[in-house]
Amino acid sequence: MIEIRPAAAGETAALVDCHLACWREAYREYASEAYLANVSGGRSARISYWTTKIDNGRAPWLALDDGEVIGLADAGPTEDDDLRPGLELFMIYVRAAHWGAGVGHRLLEAAIGDQPASLWVLDGNDRAVGFYRRHGFRPDGARKLHPGFRRPIIRMIRGRS
Repeated sequence: MIEIRPAAAGETAALVDCHLACWREAYREYASEAYLANVSGGRSARISYWTTKIDNGRAPWLALDDGEVIGLADAGPTEDDDLRPGLELFMIYVRAAHWGAGVGHRLLEAAIGDQPASLWVLDGNDRAVGFYRRHGFRPDGARKLHPGFRRPIIRMIRGRS
């Protein structure tokens, strides 16, 4: 049975390993192997980042299957000046073996529920864009270049005019 709950202290290595594995699975067709390897090379800095965040009471949500971290989601105050105040879904990732099983939906519900929110997604990632559309998000026209992928990302919003 899949459990959804906030990450606990001591789970940062498993959280980071899941996040990096999800990146490799989700983005292998969009990013160079060198870029994905470089992201993986920052594992210790990511562990430190998430440890600090959890210690400060801002734990991300985890999906666990028999204790193994298979997905994660994180949300908080938007980083976009034009949408403040507001909520932003910073990330939601699920291991490829669990795609289509409802884990992403459950993580999204835990992270933001049905609140108005925004997010950024890689333009052309039809699987992710379709997932967000099914959850009420629509592109609002904002775009920017993702520095690592060197591809555009688009902003999607839900519940704002």
